[in-house]
Amino acid sequence: MMYILGVNAHHDGSACLLHNGEIVVAIEVERLNRVKHGEINFNNIWQCINYCLSAANIQWEDLSLVVCNSADAATVNRLRSWGEITFISHHIAHAYSVFAGSGFESAAVLITDGSGNQYKDVESHLKGSRIIPDHYEESESYYLIKEPFEVQVLQKNWGEWSEKMNTPPYYYRFPSLGHMYDLTSQYIFGHWAHPGKVMGLAPYGAADRLADIDIVIPNGDGSFTISTTWVDALPQKWSYGRGWQNEDAIALYKDIAYKVQSELEKALIHSANWLHAQTKERNLCIAGGVGLNCVANQKILHETPFEAIHIMPAAGDAGIAVGCAYFGYYKLQQRPSLPLKQLSHVYLGRAYAEDEIQQLLQAYTNNLLRVTWYQHGNSPVPMFVSYQTDEEPLKRERMIYDAVEKRYHLEIPFEYHKKLRWYFEAEDEQGVQVQKLTQTYGNSWELVPQPIIFDNPDFIETVTAQLLSKGLVIGWFQEGSEFGPRALGHRSILADPRNPNMRFHLNNIKGREQFRPVSPITTNEAALRFFKMTQLSPFMLLAPEVQEPYRAMIPSATHIDGTARVQTVSPETNKKVYKLLKAFEHLTEVPVLINTSFNGPGEPIVETPVDALCAFLRLRLDGLVLGNWIIGREQ
Repeated sequence: MMYILGVNAHHDGSACLLHNGEIVVAIEVERLNRVKHGEINFNNIWQCINYCLSAANIQWEDLSLVVCNSADAATVNRLRSWGEITFISHHIAHAYSVFAGSGFESAAVLITDGSGNQYKDVESHLKGSRIIPDHYEESESYYLIKEPFEVQVLQKNWGEWSEKMNTPPYYYRFPSLGHMYDLTSQYIFGHWAHPGKVMGLAPYGAADRLADIDIVIPNGDGSFTISTTWVDALPQKWSYGRGWQNEDAIALYKDIAYKVQSELEKALIHSANWLHAQTKERNLCIAGGVGLNCVANQKILHETPFEAIHIMPAAGDAGIAVGCAYFGYYKLQQRPSLPLKQLSHVYLGRAYAEDEIQQLLQAYTNNLLRVTWYQHGNSPVPMFVSYQTDEEPLKRERMIYDAVEKRYHLEIPFEYHKKLRWYFEAEDEQGVQVQKLTQTYGNSWELVPQPIIFDNPDFIETVTAQLLSKGLVIGWFQEGSEFGPRALGHRSILADPRNPNMRFHLNNIKGREQFRPVSPITTNEAALRFFKMTQLSPFMLLAPEVQEPYRAMIPSATHIDGTARVQTVSPETNKKVYKLLKAFEHLTEVPVLINTSFNGPGEPIVETPVDALCAFLRLRLDGLVLGNWIIGREQ
């Protein structure tokens, strides 16, 4: 019985628990504290660790090894006070995370992100051949890895933060592909954390305007020279997203996105070709945040000699916890007797028991459940409170207050919370009926719609397919959550791709820009018919072209350039979604649905049933499938 815990205690914190070489559970900080890309400290890292231990029903003392990447001193000291911690550097953790789940016996491995560890903190045998100043940081790393994890460093690119990043305008000035994209996100959208928006905007642009600007210049050894000053030639009056009300600025934003996406593809194809020339490998593994660029991944698959690629589904820093755990597994085992399996799914969150959902819905249907929003940062945070009518008022208010504090840690003083006022009419056979509710603290109040409960697991997919075929938008919550940034059919919002207006409707619901695409989900067998694919895409990390005859059939799932960020599913990896797709095909002759993440603007993907019910109400979805239950707004 060997349990190994991997911890990413840095950006996008996370934890992953292995048992005898297989992932038991993995979770990201933001799913639990509900703050996207939030601050990482010991308390929220421990929240992740405790989530994993509880899911496996073990204690800290049951762990055989704990492996962590770099972390702040306070977190390191707290963790070490409980026992020995092994630390590994950033890029090698990414490499372990992707190769361990690839199913390949050997592969070339490309790690590309914003930045990793400093030269002085990277293990001596993994620094590569060049001598670099200690403060330089990893930007790209190229490895050859063979079972059982024989790692050869082929090349490492290093970078230095520019002093200009500390003077206005404040941009991420670091010579890496990841930070090139982050800098672009800052200029166009006002924040570094929107590379997905840049990728979605790129097909709307053109090459001519910025053709003379060189951002990435490939070198002969697999490295490149990356400019961090090209942004200075752009109009700064439109920087940080200040031009979205100006047509000329919007046209420029589109061309910038096109240019940077083209530069990224050029660089990655150059890197992959160099890696293939050095290794002659058939297989390529990719990790690091840049690996989430599904358009570039598709180009690598089609325009380089590699025959198969595997991208870590949690390619960003959250996936480092997985790499840390696998590093520990190999360290303890030396040559493991249990071979690692190809990663078939990333539904790695804990499952929520049926009775947990039933208790929630019981409170909901008995009018014992209400939702309100508290202002937290720039957006309101939804909070459910339940109460019993026989509780004395002050005790009831205290219970509500405790529920708020336990779930969201908002630190709202109790005296402010008591300003909530509830108005009731007389009780009837159904319990207390709320006629009017007001609040003097918070953002808004919404009356909770009456639910429709459909508790028949044998027909849940058939009924949901009927609702979707009528144009309804459905929240879909099943079993354990996905690990990584993609919703893959356990925490999804689903809709009909045949409606040409559905993409705009979904973007309105989620508070997103109208240029942003939504993704299709389909069965393995239908994927090869609807899309120009040479390998399946179970983790939504490729963007093949939609076959011409089918573009008009699924217009809302087809991006402006004719591509789609598709997810493919089988009955072995996601039985319920597979049955749902087959039921929808039976009704419509289209085995494709729209699958977008179950969250509102600026929020992490929902984790718990309470999160899902909150999001259902806040986003005003037409229905919610919660396990084997369906909740709707109208009969």
